[in-house]
Amino acid sequence: HSPSAAKMRLLMHNLLQCPKTKTYPLRLVATEVETIETEYNGDFVTRMLPRIEWAVLRGVCQELELGDLPETAPSAENGDEEVMRRLHTILMDTHIKTGQLISQDGHNVY
Repeated sequence: HSPSAAKMRLLMHNLLQCPKTKTYPLRLVATEVETIETEYNGDFVTRMLPRIEWAVLRGVCQELELGDLPETAPSAENGDEEVMRRLHTILMDTHIKTGQLISQDGHNVY
């Protein structure tokens, strides 16, 4: 398989699993990352919090050098405004232009 040319928001990576092995998460190897700024939507970020695998997101942010996130996810009730804005930027504004998604066993590359 060749690297995908379609853009993918970082949010999508956090929700994907390998369709063949049903394993999660897929390892992301990004070769080109782009930031496309969108209007901040705090309600959306708050609604997405329960669906985000925090450890996976933190790991990808470190690998892509997007900065550190707190050890634990903010909650919808007490989300720090600065962290919520950073989350919006990471999840919605960060686009993977080129790269690969690799299953945990390394046999499937997308």
